[in-house]
Formats: sequence, C-alpha cells, structure tokens
Amino acid sequence: MNRFDIYEPYPQLDCPACGKALDGWKGKDGPCGQFVWRQGVEAPIAQDVDEEFLLPAVQRERMRLPPSFSIHARCCSDRFMVTATGYAETDYAGDNLWDRTELETAETLERGELTSEEYEAKHAWLAGEGNEQSPAESEPEVRQAEPILVLTEPVDPEPEAPKDLRREFDRSMQIIQAAQSMVFLSMLGLPAASFFGPKWGAFGKVLIPICIFSMLVSVAAFLWFCRCPGCGFFLVWITGDSRPSECARCGARLSDDE
Repeated sequence: MNRFDIYEPYPQLDCPACGKALDGWKGKDGPCGQFVWRQGVEAPIAQDVDEEFLLPAVQRERMRLPPSFSIHARCCSDRFMVTATGYAETDYAGDNLWDRTELETAETLERGELTSEEYEAKHAWLAGEGNEQSPAESEPEVRQAEPILVLTEPVDPEPEAPKDLRREFDRSMQIIQAAQSMVFLSMLGLPAASFFGPKWGAFGKVLIPICIFSMLVSVAAFLWFCRCPGCGFFLVWITGDSRPSECARCGARLSDDE
C-alpha cells in the first residue's frame, strides 16, 4: 500500500507559479501512517484511516516529525508538483516541533535527479512563464508558525503521590483505644449491675441502662474512627499494637508499621 502523511502548513502557502492557495499537501518523510500534521503542533492532530486501524490516542501523541522533511501538492501543472521543505526545530521539551516551511521557487530550485530538459521546464513553470499571474518573489518564502489551539483527546494525568496522614490517624487511634477500654468496662459492668443492682436501690436501676448506653456510644465511636482520614474508607485490622500502614483505597500513609 502506498502510505504517506498529510500536512497542513500554517499559514497557508500559495503556488509560486500561479499564486493560488495550496492544499492537499502530502509527504513520505514522516511516519507514513496517514497522520495529519499541522504546522505549530508537535503531534498529529488526526489520522485519516478507517476506525479499525486507528492508533490509540496515547501512541499518536508520541509521534514526531524528523528535523526536515519534504512535502508536495498538485496545482496548475500536470507534469510537476509544488514542493516545500518543512523544518521541525527541537523545542524546550526536546521534541521536534514543525515551525517553519520553505516553499521551492524558481530561484531555489535544485536540479537533483532532474534532466536538463526537466529542470528548464520546471524552472520556467515556477517562474510563472506562460501564466497570467505574476511570478513568485526572488527570495525563498519562509513563513513562521503562529500559536494555535488544537483539541486532542485527553491524556491520563500522572497519579498524585499518596498523602501522609500519620498524625491524623494517631489521633483516631487514641480515640479508638479509649473506645475499646469503655466497651471492655461496660461488658464487665453489665454482670455486676445485674447482680448488685437490686441491692442498690434507685442507683441500681439506672446502672444497667448506663452500661448499655456507654457500650453503644463506645462501639459507635470505634466504628466511626476506624476509617481513613483521607477518603473515609473503613479499615479492618487486628486490635492491639498492630495497625494498617496505608489505606487500601487511596494509598495514604497511616503509620510506620509494615
């Protein structure tokens, strides 16, 4: 298959022979994946292929042009094509950014692989001989890219570093340990209140509800503070000296324990 890339010089270039604005630029010095390149943009802005052959957006964003490349377009000649050279300078990020395009004119035409007859014919055509429009300028046409905005598919941002929540979790652990002590005392107090309550009169009647209320409040506090201070994820671990070192959901650092 004859593969090539599509190019969009910015600003638009005019034919040196007839002065008509040119489009449909193509070239084979790039990746040749039917990518659409626009001057002033590092990566291709699109890919002109069927959906089943499209590269993922992340891979397309990594594509770059070589430092110099040749492009061509068809205009007012059935024999010759208009040729230009694009230059991709290295930017601050170390990537090649297409920021300059030089149009081939009669004055900059090189013979290369052309025969003498072909060279003279193309030179005459580029000079505008036989065309109603005026010939091109004597100096090579150099156009600088202007800043433009191109909407591309978003790239996933880099994940943030896990938060350090050791201090916040230490305060939660103090409350959890106090709640555990209250639950333990309430569990001891219930049998005592049931046995001695009838002997203690009015105080004995309210002792059992007090123990039950203390136990419920302690369990609620225990469950409330057994959560990650960052995302609220419920944490489960073996009580005692052991505690989770990080949150399983957000990855926040909770303690120095491994």
